[in-house]
Amino acid sequence: MLATLTALYERSVELQNKGEFAAAAAVLDCAESAAGAHPAAAIEHELLRRRGVLDYRRECPAQALEKFKRALKLAERNEDRPAQSKTWNNIGSALRRLGDYRGALQALMTSLELQRGLPQAEAGKTLNNIADIYRDLGENANAIRHYDQARAEFLRDGNKAEAGHVLSSLGVLALNNGELQRGESLLTQARDELVQAGDKKYLMRTYSELGRAAIERGDVAAAKRWTDSGLAIAAQDAKTIVPAPLQLQAARGDRLRGQARAAQQRMSQALNALAVQDSDRPDLLAELARDFEALGEWPQAMAALRESEDAARALREARYDREMKWMQLRFETAERDRTIAALATQNQVRALSLKQRTLALWLTVVSALAALLGLTVFFLRRQHRARVAEAARQARLAEEVDYYRRAAAELGVDRARLQAALDSRDDAVLVLDAGGQVLAANRSAGELLQPSQAAPLAGRAFGELLDEPDALRFAQALEHLDESSAPQGFDFRLGAQAEPCARSSAKADRAKA
Repeated sequence: MLATLTALYERSVELQNKGEFAAAAAVLDCAESAAGAHPAAAIEHELLRRRGVLDYRRECPAQALEKFKRALKLAERNEDRPAQSKTWNNIGSALRRLGDYRGALQALMTSLELQRGLPQAEAGKTLNNIADIYRDLGENANAIRHYDQARAEFLRDGNKAEAGHVLSSLGVLALNNGELQRGESLLTQARDELVQAGDKKYLMRTYSELGRAAIERGDVAAAKRWTDSGLAIAAQDAKTIVPAPLQLQAARGDRLRGQARAAQQRMSQALNALAVQDSDRPDLLAELARDFEALGEWPQAMAALRESEDAARALREARYDREMKWMQLRFETAERDRTIAALATQNQVRALSLKQRTLALWLTVVSALAALLGLTVFFLRRQHRARVAEAARQARLAEEVDYYRRAAAELGVDRARLQAALDSRDDAVLVLDAGGQVLAANRSAGELLQPSQAAPLAGRAFGELLDEPDALRFAQALEHLDESSAPQGFDFRLGAQAEPCARSSAKADRAKA
């Protein structure tokens, strides 16, 4: 049965790569039928995870995330660490598509942690996904570091195709950063490794990037050689789909060589093969508009340009809708959890109230027998109510403490970011409040004001850090601001005189000193 399921999984992936998602889903249905009514936990997990991957390929990351989380629960219940790691990696990819980069990084780091000590760890894929996130965030240094780590993992595992793909990603990153020579060198090396590995998909995309690099440095002949090499790979097998970026660079080369009609026809054929929501569609339409423009067919050029802008706007709106739905889902989940907690608290209060009413009834019966016993029970009842009230108060206090702890943690992160921003400056910078107290200071300010001390400046009065003449002038400058209601400020320098200066754009405010 495992061999049958593996074959069905591979067939589903092939259909997904062709964009035939309905057929891929039907193959997964066949796999589920083959697994039987009560499949093993590992098979059930893998089926659910692959359905999530299909939703992800369909550009439905929210639905994919829901399936990945269900699959993760199955893997955790079965204590299957490799399955947990693989699913956390999928969760990170879905969160990245939803725009939740922080959550995506946390999920991928969890995946890496689970892979430690596993005999067949797949750290390379996870590290590559982390690098992609840092690349999206514009943190190129972190992206390059994780790409290098991913490549080392792939080479250690003997996966030359993925190692070459990572090298190609580094080349594209260099091209995007304007490092044309370095990017072309990395892409050429990646081409050689992918040729040895025999990976056609990555190789064709690498040829397209080499064509782009050649066009950017003005070598149209070299661009044609690269793109022709990529197209020749597709021509060897009728089932091979030519990547849209390769078609785009081939058309650009045709147009630059004066073959605008060939470029226009190539773009039209490529667009017909693309899905409506394909992310490459706006770029291909823009190139089609340039082809029509080169042919002097202005109405067609304008129509293609408008269609390109519409496609780009549709992609932006689709991404915005995905992120908004995800935020709405997170909000609704938080509200649901809060409601459940509130209902649980209400049930506890009702249970306590029921107990109190029962106790009151018994006290009434006993009070009819003996007044003294009734008084005693009355005092006990008051003490019980006090304990209930105190318990409720303690619960509220605990919730408030937890809230403020979280708020303090978030403020700590913001303060750390502010401190890092201040420390990155070479000049001395202080942030003061309205009373002259130091709120924040960078290292340069600390070295200037107390060079022989390691104690932080924050929390101290600025005047205490100055010698007596400067401290006096600083105090006079603050007092001078209090003496007038007109918009003003002052310019204070160590060892100089503080002179008032008029400000027309801000109200007099001592904190701006």
